[in-house]
Amino acid sequence: MKGFNMVFLFHLHSGFRWLVVLATVAALVDMLLLWQSKKEFCKRDSTILLVFTILIDIQASLGIIMLLWMGFMGMGFPMFHIEHGVTLAIAVVLAHMPKLWETSAASVRAKKTGIMILGVILFIAVGVARLPQGW
Repeated sequence: MKGFNMVFLFHLHSGFRWLVVLATVAALVDMLLLWQSKKEFCKRDSTILLVFTILIDIQASLGIIMLLWMGFMGMGFPMFHIEHGVTLAIAVVLAHMPKLWETSAASVRAKKTGIMILGVILFIAVGVARLPQGW
């Protein structure tokens, strides 16, 4: 039973990443279009960013649970798991940064948020590359 739960959690964490990828691409495209159009933020834009952040948080939570479960159930804490976790934790922090400039002008907010999303993508790419199986 213990093995089944770990396999299930691994596949959940692994499969959920595609929702994160989809939300990240949607948020990046939305911010780039908003920045170029110079329109004001609307409910749709805020919702896209909220979904992006929530999915990143869920993925991080699944990863933390998996890291701890694997670590305490006998696999230990190999360095590549720690590197993956730390790098992705930085991506999570970046994903929450748009709150800092939500009172800024729409074009500034969209530009900064777009740059932040590119940073999230970079840290996710580096974090995934740290794993032995990589992409």
